[in-house]
Amino acid sequence: MRLDDLRNVLLSERESGRLVEIPPRLFEGALERLAELEREVKQIGDPLSEQSHILVEEIYSIRETMRDIFQIRMRKILTLALTSLESTEDRDEMKKMHASEQGMYSAIASAMESCRRVLMEPGRIEQGTVMEEEIVDTGEKVAVAPSESGPYDEVLVRILKDMEPFMGVDGRVYHLKKEDIVCLPRIHAEILQESNIALNINTGT
Repeated sequence: MRLDDLRNVLLSERESGRLVEIPPRLFEGALERLAELEREVKQIGDPLSEQSHILVEEIYSIRETMRDIFQIRMRKILTLALTSLESTEDRDEMKKMHASEQGMYSAIASAMESCRRVLMEPGRIEQGTVMEEEIVDTGEKVAVAPSESGPYDEVLVRILKDMEPFMGVDGRVYHLKKEDIVCLPRIHAEILQESNIALNINTGT
């Protein structure tokens, strides 16, 4: 899924008051394209090169366009879920949703209908009672699994050499000097470590 394709979808979503029918694998295709671009950036190995700059700009643009498409469609889906309380579902609009969007719509509509029944129908509210969750301290330690790392996770590093400014995949422009301590997106931190330009402070490598 190329950036131009995503921008065309975004333009259509902005111009239409209803959901736009999107390719079935729009989001999956965009994520695959991001992964492909990230591999190319790592293969170049020089974050200051013109080619790296071009690829990073495309990564940032794809991420922003995906976010805008999701936000616009989410607002439309929320409106559909709200109106479903007062009328029947719009089957034509449902067909235009991605499978995950359909799941979100169903969960929201179901939660609103459940709340409406509790608040609006006699006998469903128990007066003077508050539902509370009791937390019992058993003295046991609970291990929390760390989330999977990704190219946009931030890594704390120490800069070993002065560098020319460059734009990161997060859209920020980094002006780095020797001995700076800074959090960088993982993809850039790894490239700079491999080039002996940065030291990962978290691991001491």
